[in-house]
Amino acid sequence: MPTLYLVDATGLIHRAFHGIRGLQTRDGRPTNAIYGLTAMMRKFIKEMNPQKVALVFDAPGPTFRDEMFAEYKATRAPTDPALVQQFEPARKIARAMGFPCIEVAGVEADDVIATMAKAAVKEGYKVVIDSADKDLLQLVNKDIVARDTMRDRLYDIQGVIERMGVPPGKVIDFLAMVGDSADNVPGIKGIGQKSALELIATFGGLDEVYANLDQITGRRKALLEEGRQAAYLSKQLVTLKTDVELPVKLEQLQMRAPDFEALIQLLTEFEFRSILAEVKAEMGTGQADLFEQVPVVESKSQVDKPIVEVTTQAGADDFIKALGNTSHIAIAATFGTRNPVNPESLGVGFDLSDKIYVLRPASYNPSLFQSISKQLSSKPFSAAPYKELSQLFAAHNSVMLLPSFEPTIASYLLYSDRSSHTLESVFLSEFDQGLSNAPDGDLSKIAKMAQAVSQLSLKLEPQIKTFGLEKLLLDVEIPLARVLGEMERSGVPVARDVLEQLSMVLGQDVQGLEKDIIVAAGVPFNPNSPKQLADVLFSRLNLPVIKKTKSGPSTDVSVLEELAGMHPVPELILEYRSLAKLKGTYADALAGLVNPDTGRIHTSYNQMVTSTGRLSSSSPNLQNIPIRTEAGRKIRSAFVAAEGTEFISADYSQIELRVLAHLSKDQSLIEAFTQGADIHARTASKIFHVAQELVTADMRRTAKVVNFGLLYGMGAFRLGRDLKIPRGEAERLISDYFNAFPMVKVFLDKTVEDATKQGFVFTETGRRRSASGLVATNKLEQAATKRMVLNMPIQGLAADIIKIAMVRLRQALIDQNLDARIVMQVHDELVLESSTACGDQVAKLLKTTMEGAYSMSVPLVVSVERGSIWSELHG
Repeated sequence: MPTLYLVDATGLIHRAFHGIRGLQTRDGRPTNAIYGLTAMMRKFIKEMNPQKVALVFDAPGPTFRDEMFAEYKATRAPTDPALVQQFEPARKIARAMGFPCIEVAGVEADDVIATMAKAAVKEGYKVVIDSADKDLLQLVNKDIVARDTMRDRLYDIQGVIERMGVPPGKVIDFLAMVGDSADNVPGIKGIGQKSALELIATFGGLDEVYANLDQITGRRKALLEEGRQAAYLSKQLVTLKTDVELPVKLEQLQMRAPDFEALIQLLTEFEFRSILAEVKAEMGTGQADLFEQVPVVESKSQVDKPIVEVTTQAGADDFIKALGNTSHIAIAATFGTRNPVNPESLGVGFDLSDKIYVLRPASYNPSLFQSISKQLSSKPFSAAPYKELSQLFAAHNSVMLLPSFEPTIASYLLYSDRSSHTLESVFLSEFDQGLSNAPDGDLSKIAKMAQAVSQLSLKLEPQIKTFGLEKLLLDVEIPLARVLGEMERSGVPVARDVLEQLSMVLGQDVQGLEKDIIVAAGVPFNPNSPKQLADVLFSRLNLPVIKKTKSGPSTDVSVLEELAGMHPVPELILEYRSLAKLKGTYADALAGLVNPDTGRIHTSYNQMVTSTGRLSSSSPNLQNIPIRTEAGRKIRSAFVAAEGTEFISADYSQIELRVLAHLSKDQSLIEAFTQGADIHARTASKIFHVAQELVTADMRRTAKVVNFGLLYGMGAFRLGRDLKIPRGEAERLISDYFNAFPMVKVFLDKTVEDATKQGFVFTETGRRRSASGLVATNKLEQAATKRMVLNMPIQGLAADIIKIAMVRLRQALIDQNLDARIVMQVHDELVLESSTACGDQVAKLLKTTMEGAYSMSVPLVVSVERGSIWSELHG
């Protein structure tokens, strides 16, 4: 019986992108996902020798599920641009290798796979689905199996039962009940996996559960009743289509001979030197030899020193003695699931002059870490990842002092546009080889990581000095990593009951709004369905179509805002969406992130993500909580200081505009800030040619958009659109602005000129970012790079100022023995948790430290607020 292999190519590309990270060409184009797919498909051909096969990709654009449920996959972050640009090259390489590549608009790759699988079985094929996606397990039967390539797992009927707890025929019902947070499939709130499995075991599928609802009692029955609509919506969302109109016939899914000319051209373009050499060597030997198995990453070299694992007290004594006598120390650690309070360390490696010592969790104890700390206090050493290592030492009642070099942070300063700066990805980028294929906790892997810290430090430290980044690394970024590690461990107190109450109230409000919408529309419909909403707005209510998409009239926010004054429904939909997002994205999500042991949220601060130097946060993303809106106030009201403490917040006032005044040396701007003038009113008076006392609120609002818009490289077209004014009027405003502040124009023009010549744009502190896109042939890339170049010196310096303040503030709190700590950093705001007994001192110290963090030609100004609830700090 012939076999058809169906490969979830989109899934593999995503896994390769997040698994490898950091690989790019010399001109900065990311290639990690392309490389991963290429290597995995070489291995696939070697192992499977497929005759019938298809690589199935997601087509760009919305699918029928987006029309069915507007919030489908809404919780996902936007796809990384570094990944987006690799999809088409990945398809090209796959085709050159001989694979048929399939995509169908309007549906997902899973639906195409499901349709192909069912059709193939009817024609007498066995089917192997190559994917880790649990949704595809619903297809498994005696003729269809699923294979997780990267985990080397095969899922037949029994395999599905072992993984999911239910047979393939009940996977849909199971997912409908529990939902899927990755795709924002709601499921039944309050019904977890255990409850779902019990219900299925007792009654059968979802229909049978609701048919026997009278046999269920208590809270579970109430949850099922409340979640009926969500359950059946979820069932529709997780059920794969098996009737997709396919662009090819099964007989066309034939593995072809490689197109060597195209393949070599692509491998050369993407600088896959090791694969290219193999292909050239094997060209004359046929397809089977060409595609011999190649690991996704290869080890550059084996560890070249003896490895000693510390397992006994005598071994620990020898290690501490060696640590005291060595002239060279490089430290690396590997971690499992993130937990800043109790780090899940899999091992720590110490590369010394003549040996590599390895500690694993069984040997960890406070005494050992304190002895290590004592030895490190008098020696230079390099370490990575320092933030997590500092947390590990803290968890063992010890302190890890600042290293003299940190290669992953150094990589970030040298190559800020790289997508990843983990030790593994930096090593791969610098040496074109992977660290090790061994599991993370393996003795040799830990040793190799420690040696990698040595090798990377040796290579990157001279570059840091050459590019003048030493001060930024040693005085700002490495000390900041310690501050962030302490902030993550401390966490911020949250009243979970407030979040749960808010979620309940919001749920009731959402249900009430849904009823109001249906009454206003005069017909029942699903307000989450863009297709049904469009039908109501434009067919039933005869509202004007503002803009169209490929699938029909648009119902996005901008359209609804324009229609809001014409009928109650658009305005109600806007409010409905806002409350639904507030509930799902904030109230429900934040409650789930509260650490049950500490009662606090321990967000993750990302130091090496943004190319401008700004910090970001995740799990949760504190940056996304609205600041001065009612929605934001409600969420922030759940952040409640512990008894005997208070929150003290300080927020820089218009820091980026002040930085612009400083960098441009424009005397009018400098004068305005030095005099403490209202900068937006001052700008309005100049661009509208009226005395400042005659500036209206509308004029000031317009001036504010102009001030910040030009800061971010906004042109006349965008400015006109944002202000809803003709382009000619926008051009006049820009011209008048530059006439009023002429040195700003000079500064911006020179910034672009210098970046074009040097290939980089720099901040005053020395931070740099590639500007190679300024000479790109693609006009859109040129324009985007120009906007980035205009903003980078301003936003980058503003980011460094708050980082400097954080480092100095931490030390000042220690020096003055004040019972306070930094617990949050959000945009230009720092939030401290302080004992109320020393609150006055802390507030004063916070203000003076932030305002004195950096010397400029205009004053830095911060506003300080205090309160027991975060929302109280923002009016």
